[in-house]
Amino acid sequence: MKIRVAEEIETNAADIWDYIGDFGGLARWNPFVSEVTAEGDGVGAIRTVQDALDPTELNIAYRVVSTDPPQPVTGMPVTISLREIAPGRTHITWVAEPPVDNPDLEKALTAGFSARINALRQALGA
Repeated sequence: MKIRVAEEIETNAADIWDYIGDFGGLARWNPFVSEVTAEGDGVGAIRTVQDALDPTELNIAYRVVSTDPPQPVTGMPVTISLREIAPGRTHITWVAEPPVDNPDLEKALTAGFSARINALRQALGA
């Protein structure tokens, strides 16, 4: 099962990247995160997930290492990608491959990714 949430945000990709590319700044825009502790920098750095940031391609790839409380997403690979489609308009795609097929989990992840995209809009004033 692959979950994909794709939407448009009325702002430049570079401005969105300033938020999602800030490895330790996840709580700055994501209302589902109250605190972030970052260890290291760049590929292989650790917070609650392991991220690979590609600022030239505007992609983030990460794998969920653990959750508190435990959720059925441990080991799940996730990518976020941005594509500027016009000045001031960006297409964002959030893709996850949960380790189990579960319709309730699919609904929860889809709603969660959409909520995070809306949080980005709010943080950016878009």
